Amino acid sequence: MRIASLTGLEQFFLTQLARADESALDSAIRLSTGKKVNKPSDDPAAFIKITGFEQRLNIVKAAKTQVDAAATVGSETQLGLDEIRSQLEFIRDSLLYDEGVELTAEERTVEQASIDAAIEAISDLTGTRTNGRRYLDGSVNYRVSGRNQAQVQDVEVYALKETTFSGTVTAAATQAQSTYNGVAATITDDATFTLTGKRGSSTITVTSGEALVDAVDRINQDSHKTGITAVVNGDDIDFTAVDFGASAAINFDVVAGVFNTGGASPGTDAVATINGQVISPNNIDGNRVTYGNNGTHVVFELQAGFSGALDTMTVSDSDVAKFTLSTNLSDLTSLSLPPLVPELLGGLSGTLTDLLSGGSLSGLGANTSQAIRVVDEALGQMSLAEGRVAAFADVSVDSASSLLEGLTESLEETLDSINRVNEDEESLFLAKSQSLGANTLAAISILQRQQASVLSLVHASALF
Repeated sequence: MRIASLTGLEQFFLTQLARADESALDSAIRLSTGKKVNKPSDDPAAFIKITGFEQRLNIVKAAKTQVDAAATVGSETQLGLDEIRSQLEFIRDSLLYDEGVELTAEERTVEQASIDAAIEAISDLTGTRTNGRRYLDGSVNYRVSGRNQAQVQDVEVYALKETTFSGTVTAAATQAQSTYNGVAATITDDATFTLTGKRGSSTITVTSGEALVDAVDRINQDSHKTGITAVVNGDDIDFTAVDFGASAAINFDVVAGVFNTGGASPGTDAVATINGQVISPNNIDGNRVTYGNNGTHVVFELQAGFSGALDTMTVSDSDVAKFTLSTNLSDLTSLSLPPLVPELLGGLSGTLTDLLSGGSLSGLGANTSQAIRVVDEALGQMSLAEGRVAAFADVSVDSASSLLEGLTESLEETLDSINRVNEDEESLFLAKSQSLGANTLAAISILQRQQASVLSLVHASALF
């Protein structure tokens, strides 16, 4: 006689054991992953919902990675601009030592060496790379083709929708001028006057009988303060504003004595038409013409004295640095910067390379005031570049970062509310399942011993 099949009670216990083991395994997995739903069968509806939120979260995190990269570019570019500005201010301070043209030849040699080193440092800074790209040497600037350098000195692009530009300059910008009438190339009366121009003012004292050339030298030593230069013209002194346009006036305020001038001839702004649009006087400052239309913002710096038809220019953003700062991959934010190399830093008064040893404005002394003007013009260019980077780093990137951080936090909180395991509760479930499994095993063991006893009794009965 042989007992070969499982009894109904045994089958029940084995089923209960399998369920307890499966429940314990599920709890262990939930505690390990921290998630309630780990596979579709756990909760099909919740699994679909969770998958959707996780996909959105992955997209947001990918965008955040791009924003972090853009933030690195912004911060390192700002640092580079700060260092260039520091070098420019150092050069200006070195020049100011000889503002009164009082340094010795040896002292000027020392300061010139310092200026050369600072200009070389600026050149090195413009060659630095961030994430594999140079941002300070013009590599990320808009590209302009068709520009006639005899007509247009520079093109600055701030926003681009239109890409082709043409037009006409019907009147060139002019500089303010004034004349002092001397006698026999000398000053006629003692006088003290304040000379004021676009860049500031300076108080000048002249004496009767003084040679005009000596008075002119003192006036030009302060041209960096006033933005006004002077030359001897026969028996007269001709004053001319460095800058062009109506905003660059020449004013005399005689505080003592007599210093008669024939009055100042004011400067005038250019008159221009771009792409069929007559540019408002409010958008022209001397030779600087600002064109804005339907999302396009471009500034044309005309060459001094130019009038006539402008050759057609085409602008491309192919080299401009572009960043995805949102979850919309087609939504790009651009960063463009003009070249800040010494060869191009400066303005109407010259460029930084003119200040290098052997350059037309090197050596300090009589060149000091004009050299300071060059540095001041370079600092003005720096302010424009710094404004662009600040708008990119402190506005666009920071806003995008804050938005994406908020989205990340919101999605993670939503996922937690749906799928986060309550560890205390799940640990209790695991303990109960393990306890049930252990009890079931014990019951099966008891049942097997009972069956073994019955079998032994049967065998014993069979022997009698």
